[in-house]
Amino acid sequence: MRWTDKFCLCEGRHLSIPSDMLKIVDLIVTDNARLGMGYRARCRGDFLLVLQKPPIKAKATWTDHAISDRWIEKVDRKLHPHVKPIGLIARLIDAVTQPGDLVVDPAAGGFGVMHAALTLERQFLGCDIAYTGGAA
Repeated sequence: MRWTDKFCLCEGRHLSIPSDMLKIVDLIVTDNARLGMGYRARCRGDFLLVLQKPPIKAKATWTDHAISDRWIEKVDRKLHPHVKPIGLIARLIDAVTQPGDLVVDPAAGGFGVMHAALTLERQFLGCDIAYTGGAA
């Protein structure tokens, strides 16, 4: 999974990922119910690119087929300036991993992924510029 904003999406910066390594298989649009920045249209959320290594097998790797491609969840920016919707994160972790699996977040920020992973009994490894954390 790769979070991106509309600028990177429109500029094609997500295309720097070689398609023989990872293919974009889906896109989830988040709406945090809070007006953000923008020179023209004001942003209310982010985009989540769902990437998968070939061979692409959705039914074998994705167990929750009720996740909407439009996700509305209010976030608390007091936790971290770039906080992501924890409900969506938890659903995604549960959909693609099993208890005991390792979840890695190389740009952990407010460590929401860590909280979701540990709640779902997954192992976690993550870091951020200001903090590092991990739990087994």
